[in-house]
Amino acid sequence: MSIFGGGRGGHRGPFPQAGPDLETRLTLSFAEAVLGCEKRVEFSRPDTEGRNHRETLQVRIPPGVEEGARIRLAGKGGEGIAGGPAGDLYARIHVQKHKAFKRDGRNLTLDVPISIAEAITGAEVDLATLDGRVSLKVPPGTDGGTRLRLRGKGVPAHGKRPAGDLYVTIRIR
Repeated sequence: MSIFGGGRGGHRGPFPQAGPDLETRLTLSFAEAVLGCEKRVEFSRPDTEGRNHRETLQVRIPPGVEEGARIRLAGKGGEGIAGGPAGDLYARIHVQKHKAFKRDGRNLTLDVPISIAEAITGAEVDLATLDGRVSLKVPPGTDGGTRLRLRGKGVPAHGKRPAGDLYVTIRIR
């Protein structure tokens, strides 16, 4: 008997090895990335003989996911060898641009046009946000370029991360 174990003749056959990690790209709309969603991801998964199999998974996207982030799907990568565990699948996130909103960390920004009369006398402006409509009070005498904050109307709170704010920049037309 060997001091390294294995008895007479030692270990026979291949050692179990984890399968390879795989990566796929997942494109999200701006709203899906900010608010979170459920999304289907399709990918090719190789077996131990090198054949690819198309698979589809439902993936839960957390609110506030950012461009370039990777979501790990444990055990959904390539098959393990000799009974080893499967690798992981990583979904690399690509976020499409939005025509009106921009993102700055947990905060969102939006330009809102108002008339000269509304800027002078003040106004109540109805805004469409990513999660519904809100009313914004523009104070009398507001200058173009003024930034107003709507607290908690940015990226929603998730886990230990607080909700962001929506910053509205007034544009006089």
